[in-house]
Amino acid sequence: MHLADMTMEIYAMDSAICRAEKYPTEVHVLMAGTFVSDALERVRWSATQILAALFDGDTLTTHLGRLHALCAYTPTNTVNSRRRIAEYLLENDDWR
Repeated sequence: MHLADMTMEIYAMDSAICRAEKYPTEVHVLMAGTFVSDALERVRWSATQILAALFDGDTLTTHLGRLHALCAYTPTNTVNSRRRIAEYLLENDDWR
């Protein structure tokens, strides 16, 4: 289940990024960035669950450290992004 979830999240992130590249308005970029930031956390959580099911003890700790290094990224300010997206949607009808 977790592998399928990770695959779907990665596909959705790719789709969001491609859509933002196709329509590079500020709101599309904010939407894609917000989604990707949230989806990365869901992928990391699923990977953590997989590792916890496969390993324990020091081996689990080692693998979780490697996962943390692989998943290192600077998170975006999704609270601010969501506010800006909401403001844009309230002010404009042409966002689609």
